[in-house]
Amino acid sequence: MASQLHRPFARSYLFDNFESTNKCMGLSIRKIIIIPAVYLCISPLAALEIPDLNRAEKFLERGRILYEKADYDSLPYYYLTAKALFQQNNRPVQAAECFLGMSDYFRISNRLKRSEEMLDSADTYIREHIGLHSESWADALCSRAKLWTVTSRYDQAIVLLDASLALLDELDAAPEKIAHTEHILGASYFSMGDLQQAREYYMEAYNTYRQISEGPSAELGWLLYNIGLLHSQLGNHREWKEYILKSIDNNIALFGPDHPDLAGSYSSLSGYFIENGVSDSALYYLEKCEEIERNAFGEDHGGLVRLYIQRARIFRLEGNYDRALDYYQQALGILQKNEETKGYQGRILYLNMGSLYKSLGEYKSAERILLHLLDVEGMVHPTNMATYYYYLADIKRLTGNYGQSADYFMKVFKINDQYLSPDYYRRIDDFLGYGILLDSIKKYDQADHYYAEAVRIAQSNFGMHHISVAMALKSTGDHFYLTGELDKAMACYQQSIFSMDPDYDVDRFAYNPPPEHINDNLFYISLLRRKASVLKDLAGTARDIEDKKQKMSAVFSSYQNSISIIDLLRNSYLSDRSKMFLSENERETYEDCVESAYQCYELTSDPEYLNQAFMVAEKGKYATLLSVIQREETIALSGIPDSIVQVDASLRKELSVHQALLLESQGDSLYDTLAIQRHQARIFQVRALIENLNKRLEREYPGYYNLLYNQQAIDPFTLRKKLRPNERVLEYFLTRNHLYLFDVTKQRLSCQRIEIDEDFNEELATVENYLSRNFLLDTIETSHEKFLETAHSLHERLIPPSPGHSRLIIIPEGQLSYFPFDILVSEPVQDFSGLFNQVPFLIKDHSIRYGYSATLMERLERGDRIRLDKLIAFAPGYGTTSDMVASAEAFREIDIDRTSLRYLPGSINEVVEIGKMSGGRAFTGSMASEELFKKLAGESHIIHLATHAFLDDDDPLKSKLVFSEGTIEEDGFLNVYEIYNMDLIARMVVLSACNTGTGLLKSGEGIMSLARAFIYAGVPNIVMTLWTVSDRQSYKLMLGFYRQLIAGRSTEKALRRAKLEFLEQADPDYQHPQYWAGYIFVGNPDSILQIRYRSLIYSLLVMIILFPGIILLRRKIGRRKV
Repeated sequence: MASQLHRPFARSYLFDNFESTNKCMGLSIRKIIIIPAVYLCISPLAALEIPDLNRAEKFLERGRILYEKADYDSLPYYYLTAKALFQQNNRPVQAAECFLGMSDYFRISNRLKRSEEMLDSADTYIREHIGLHSESWADALCSRAKLWTVTSRYDQAIVLLDASLALLDELDAAPEKIAHTEHILGASYFSMGDLQQAREYYMEAYNTYRQISEGPSAELGWLLYNIGLLHSQLGNHREWKEYILKSIDNNIALFGPDHPDLAGSYSSLSGYFIENGVSDSALYYLEKCEEIERNAFGEDHGGLVRLYIQRARIFRLEGNYDRALDYYQQALGILQKNEETKGYQGRILYLNMGSLYKSLGEYKSAERILLHLLDVEGMVHPTNMATYYYYLADIKRLTGNYGQSADYFMKVFKINDQYLSPDYYRRIDDFLGYGILLDSIKKYDQADHYYAEAVRIAQSNFGMHHISVAMALKSTGDHFYLTGELDKAMACYQQSIFSMDPDYDVDRFAYNPPPEHINDNLFYISLLRRKASVLKDLAGTARDIEDKKQKMSAVFSSYQNSISIIDLLRNSYLSDRSKMFLSENERETYEDCVESAYQCYELTSDPEYLNQAFMVAEKGKYATLLSVIQREETIALSGIPDSIVQVDASLRKELSVHQALLLESQGDSLYDTLAIQRHQARIFQVRALIENLNKRLEREYPGYYNLLYNQQAIDPFTLRKKLRPNERVLEYFLTRNHLYLFDVTKQRLSCQRIEIDEDFNEELATVENYLSRNFLLDTIETSHEKFLETAHSLHERLIPPSPGHSRLIIIPEGQLSYFPFDILVSEPVQDFSGLFNQVPFLIKDHSIRYGYSATLMERLERGDRIRLDKLIAFAPGYGTTSDMVASAEAFREIDIDRTSLRYLPGSINEVVEIGKMSGGRAFTGSMASEELFKKLAGESHIIHLATHAFLDDDDPLKSKLVFSEGTIEEDGFLNVYEIYNMDLIARMVVLSACNTGTGLLKSGEGIMSLARAFIYAGVPNIVMTLWTVSDRQSYKLMLGFYRQLIAGRSTEKALRRAKLEFLEQADPDYQHPQYWAGYIFVGNPDSILQIRYRSLIYSLLVMIILFPGIILLRRKIGRRKV
């Protein structure tokens, strides 16, 4: 039997930091189905009536060649035909080879039961026709061992392989056959985690092959690959790369550059580059590997699991956790489809997913997934179990279960002390993890030893310059920071940076290398933040003012560098979820940077620090929303051909559609699992296409790359130039202990730091309760006076005096985002008369508009004026006629579903009147459908929606506006995720529903509101509500607003006039701020309407001016004719 036939079972080795494994993976489901259907219906003897041994030999040789080329489609035909001929002509050795070849085919095809049945047939045939004292029986033992290793029966497999090897020695078999069995025996030990035994057998096989031949062979290619993989686990990076490259050269020489055997080598090489922080090279080899796997085996082949896990590792290193999770879920889907979740790759996947959930802070999910791994105890080598125990120990520590964490760590040390050398590189994490646990329970003296050991092992394995060394030093620095040994901590952090950048001067603590010098920028952020914390503490004990200035400047520089990296990462992410997680997770970096800049300004009086503080505050607001708008600008300005722009737009549109369909499927009461899986798969595929397109754009269009990754927040000087003399920007930025108020006018930038004390929080709560309570029944005179007193106190805190600035632009943050500045009281109210129209509210002297950020306002620049008759207004009909009386004071909000909706007579009248006033189109009752809205919204200039609203803080994407009863095509609920996917040309949307400006507050991203969704869709001006508004009073306020717009006033002035008119004209019972202060305007200050009547007047004036000239001209022409 040819030695090439039974190659090692390791067709698709999987490498990761946590565990290495090997496994023969098979064909796609498609190929598995087709092959038996074709060949099991063919009787070999029907075509060959005359025995022909020569032909049988040719068929067997052809089968061997196809096996080596991994071309399995026609393999069964040749083996089955040859087997029949050999049996007919009494050639049992050759027939046995065909039996075993078919068993290997079924194993590779992942048809394990069928493979075992074929092996049983082979065993019986060999016993009856050849005997057990034969090479055929040794080969049968080897084949069964490979099958058992695939099914995790390692100990039994090794027993079989030992027996096979002993039999081959006894029979004095050919050296290459003995080497082949040694190779498989080494791979079996490797799968168990016994790396020393694996190394011994691998090297025995390798030395034999080197003695037999210097040329390439398929068997040698796999052996070189496996030796490289072994060195990856031993931490020998140089040998890892060396042997993998030898494997690639061997296989290219044999088969060419696209052979399936190269996929594993490319994947391992990508793992090498991931470990060494060279993600571009890692992605290059992963792409080559994926192309080979897909072309050879299809979409569901198990080899893709390895690739997806490797890709996910790259995304995790970049902090793109959402995309990493996508790849893990795709890998899990393949394993579930192939029923392999408990095998090698399943264990690797569970480790990775558990680690990812830990990074996300979802510790319960991490623990639930990691506990799956305890089921394999006794099936895998103890060192693999030690890895599982380590991750469970870490999770237990993070959840505060210190005792259980210590128990798991003791298991880790017991196993690794027995099986691993004292300096083995995987022990670095064990020592660091236990040191961190000891710090958590304040046993600092005991922790010293473990940190020192971790650093020693890291340096002995990797030298001075490696990410593992940097991480060990950083953790040691964290330990010294906890113990108050700041100088030692600082030295560790400097050495950690030096480990990543060999050119770094550790004595220059004020300098930090640029991000392009560092391979792991997510780790670099955490290191810089910790370094800044130490420097800040050292500045507090500085020997003199100059030393303090120098250290505080270094603090600010470290935070600034961190923010630059965060910006780079955010722009590289495709998923909004990943961007938002980054914003929330790194929010403290922005806060600390603003605080350090302000402290530097106090120390030096250098206005540049104030400018920088303002710009950092800007970057810390609505970053994801801004990045979407900036990318659109970048595409437009980069000179990218229209054809590519169209492809990009088409892919993103398709992605949005499937994301929307996925959300709908998940919310469907029938819960169509197949539909969910289908949408998830397509989302995954489209995202991959977009990522590849993005890389192409960055590579081929440098202008795109430079614009995308070098966008800055608006600077104060540019902002001041854009302001009018009477305009003033008040931007608020919230940190843990302070509220920073940036005050920007045409003339200056100033900043105040406001202490956030209990009084401040109580005052905000007082106003919030006053505005949100059931005011008609529950407010009493004392609560009015308390409100007015508090509103004045907040005015003193939040609105510094600035005469001559009557137009305010408020950029709030945190809880202030829910706060209507209109109701601040500019002067004390001594004796409240009960008439709110006599109260000196801020709105009486100022027009007020709001912005999410100054940078975002600049991006949403003023456009051309629009036509009022391009307005559409919708007010659906809810309830029945009998509801009308009871709903006279109905509110435009619902809690659960359509059955709770009440009729809103005010909204019907509101849109009808607005339609008449504007010349636009108004749709009420059943005509106000979601389907019609979607049809008309894309061509409308103004959109007015007077509807019920439903807020979902658990999943803001499912917040919605409620239209009339749904149809087959549309359900009548306009969800936020649907608004995101709309392409609107509207310049203004009026959301005359409840709470359209409120929602879940996300740190660094602001309020996840319905209004935000329309800005995302391209609408620059929004009128929205901060609370539940009265239907009848909203009707009056909105009509006043449109009258002012039609008169030509700017949007902010129109809304202010409408509120003041309402306040003056309303009965005392309806002057309460609840009725009029809930509407606010976010957008640009100019009038946006092209008024029909004004245009008509202009036309008439032109005609009046031209008419006398026309008469004179006609008279002159008439005289000439005469």
